Amino acid sequence: MQRPERYENFLHRVTFPLIGKLLETKFLNLNSKQISREERWLLEEKYAGKETDAYKADVERLRQGEPLAYVIGWTPFLEQTIFLGSRPLIPRVETEYWVERALEYIARTYRDSPITVLDIFAGSGAIGVATLAKLSNVSVDFAEIEKEHIATIKKNIIENGLSLSKARCIVSDVWSDVDGVYDVIFANPPYIGTKSKNVADSVKDFEPARALFAEKNGIALIESFVRGVDQHLSERGVFWCEHDPEQTEEVVSLIENEGFLSNVWIDQYGNQRVTVGRRSV
Repeated sequence: MQRPERYENFLHRVTFPLIGKLLETKFLNLNSKQISREERWLLEEKYAGKETDAYKADVERLRQGEPLAYVIGWTPFLEQTIFLGSRPLIPRVETEYWVERALEYIARTYRDSPITVLDIFAGSGAIGVATLAKLSNVSVDFAEIEKEHIATIKKNIIENGLSLSKARCIVSDVWSDVDGVYDVIFANPPYIGTKSKNVADSVKDFEPARALFAEKNGIALIESFVRGVDQHLSERGVFWCEHDPEQTEEVVSLIENEGFLSNVWIDQYGNQRVTVGRRSV
């Protein structure tokens, strides 16, 4: 059966040029920054620079709108390779941006003293894995409701050359099975409203709904997190909670109503992306 013309147009307009870009980089010795790490892996390692059957199958997946990170099975996050075999939420660059700032803050504030960390709503474990990689004085608990993601988290720890002895994975519905007290808590909960129409098809059709959507216009799980954080935060503790910019006022109110001080951080695009909470002195 002959493929529709638009499919062939897609191949020649979008995908075949990637092969050409790789070959230019390889044979003309152009600056390697002209091709992304993900594209290089696909084209050089998986396809060997040829239009293989695997190449054509992956082109079809991409044409259908499937995210590149799922097609190759991993994504970079703060210089770590985050595998996505169980198809957790793909870590976002906005998250990467504030996590990098948070880790710099933690390094300055706690210096060499031991730090206990919780990555709650962990998904792939990207935040906790980056924390283990960047800070030598931490132990990290990962709390995640989906059992299948626990193996992915452990793989991401091991494959990035980190020790499982400094990590613990917990299957937990928000706080249900978390029993620790932490100096640092990172939360990236689902915060898109269940009725929201402002969601890209590639996200809605391929990423896990449970990691994206929450009741009460997206605030329900943020509310559950904030209302339970007090009994799990140390006296010197600080927590970060990612949210939609339009939820900022409500998130700040939730945090301050629980007796915490709050501070809103801006992402690289100028949006109010994460609110930091700490105990009042």
